[in-house]
Amino acid sequence: MSAYYESSRGVSEYLLFHFGAPENIFEFPEFAFPEWTSYPKRCVQLGFSRERLNPQPGKPSRALDLGCAVGASTFELAKYHDEVIGIDFSQAFIDAAQKLQKLGHVEFDIPVEGQITRRTSAHIPSDIDRSKIRFEQGDATQLRSNIGKFDTIFAGNLIDRLPDPEKFLVSLENLAQPGAQLILTSPYTWLQKYTPQEKWLTTQNQHTFESIHQILNPGFDLVQSLNIPFLLREHRRKFQLTLAQASIWIRKVELNR
Repeated sequence: MSAYYESSRGVSEYLLFHFGAPENIFEFPEFAFPEWTSYPKRCVQLGFSRERLNPQPGKPSRALDLGCAVGASTFELAKYHDEVIGIDFSQAFIDAAQKLQKLGHVEFDIPVEGQITRRTSAHIPSDIDRSKIRFEQGDATQLRSNIGKFDTIFAGNLIDRLPDPEKFLVSLENLAQPGAQLILTSPYTWLQKYTPQEKWLTTQNQHTFESIHQILNPGFDLVQSLNIPFLLREHRRKFQLTLAQASIWIRKVELNR
């Protein structure tokens, strides 16, 4: 895992990425793109269906957010579920998410230019029941054995940051209840510092999504795929624009074996 994800800079950038209001992200109103902010929240809103949520009779509905970073998608999932677990490999990200859960807000500094920074804050909406959530540091490919099964699983921008993405995708079948919703998003930025090239889900003749479909198809039905843009601010004049692909799946009741 890159040292970036444990750094104060990484935490600050992701807090802004997850929770930043457009007026705190864009310092030049004539060049503002508010529709490209709040990416984790948008992913849940676009991918999750309240109508398809069908927990086991007599049991609480459960959601799992894998690669939750600083937790915006985890908090969003808590609007619709009785229990939500957010897991990330970065202890610094989990520490920030837990502080947000406890206090409802955190202050942090964002870069402006050179050594100049500006103080801003992240807030959790008051209508979210933070007591439903548990944040854990962990490896998405080696989850604790007693974690149980879930009615919704979200993995945002995760698979291209794993050492073995196929192993991860195969494991999802055992984490999902029959009829569970699975939401995957990723820009498929394959880099050897995260994933050995032989483990990339792409070849000269096959795109990543085709590989994902082949791996998931025995246990999941594809509902929809769509493109979701997002911006990551580096400083007041520099942003990363990325176009992620989101795919929504339903765990099959009867598996095709």
